[in-house]
Amino acid sequence: MWKWLTAGVRRGSVCLCFFFAGLALGTAAGISMCGMAETGAAKTSLLRYCTWRRQAGSREKFGYLFQKRAGEGMFGWLLGMSTVSVPGFFLLSGYAGFCVGWLISCCTAEFGILGLWRFLLSGFPQGIFYLAAWYLLIRRGLYGMGKARLLPAILLALLLSAGAAAETYLNPMFF
Repeated sequence: MWKWLTAGVRRGSVCLCFFFAGLALGTAAGISMCGMAETGAAKTSLLRYCTWRRQAGSREKFGYLFQKRAGEGMFGWLLGMSTVSVPGFFLLSGYAGFCVGWLISCCTAEFGILGLWRFLLSGFPQGIFYLAAWYLLIRRGLYGMGKARLLPAILLALLLSAGAAAETYLNPMFF
């Protein structure tokens, strides 16, 4: 009777293992890349001169970000309905961990201990919506809810558009 719960817990823990393995690899890659940037002849900054993120929000920026995030959400939605959803979400969790580890190590290498604060602020308003969208996608993909439903699709679209709006209009104030 409770087999679905234990199978889900095992899948969730494997997904977390992939995330933390990706986090370790991303941290190592970020340290090697940002560490070489600090000791090289020409100091290259990967994060300081990101002027596009600091610009005020506009329709073009929102359209670009929404198109990008909606494409990622559509990929996750279709992956969740496929037969390879469980290993696919394992790999996506590893990729997400790699990206987070790389960004944390580069922020820390460039800004010192304040880089952790800068990392948290770089994803603050939109991260809330994107984490909720990721939870919805991973819940549907790992627990075998692969049927196409209208309400979760609308909820996913709303979460992704709210995240893109927060990233466009609110994030330049924090970053």
